[in-house]
Amino acid sequence: MTVLRPRHLEIAARLHLSGKRSRSDWSPLVPIRPHGDRAPLFVVDGIGGDVVSFDAQIAWRYASLRATHTIRNADAIQLACAAHFGVDLFITNDKNLHKLNVPGIGFIAPLEKVPL
Repeated sequence: MTVLRPRHLEIAARLHLSGKRSRSDWSPLVPIRPHGDRAPLFVVDGIGGDVVSFDAQIAWRYASLRATHTIRNADAIQLACAAHFGVDLFITNDKNLHKLNVPGIGFIAPLEKVPL
């Protein structure tokens, strides 16, 4: 599955290499498909993080989460990626996700209970 098209990567690379960092001319959000009849998908530039490839193993975790829990697609994708990479702490602002027990994730905590 290809998420990013070459043109989008080129635009993101050009912005990154330009050194522009002010809020008015640069954003870490990169629209994948800004036009169309469905909600746009945004990817956050890896600022101090990693870009995760959604591969077959993560897809199986995603499918398992969707089959066993009543959660949104986006939540299942994030939880599947976190579980695949063995995240110790998954912080969420969703009031129901912190109740889940997902193998591969140490703790799922609500944002308001995490001292940041």
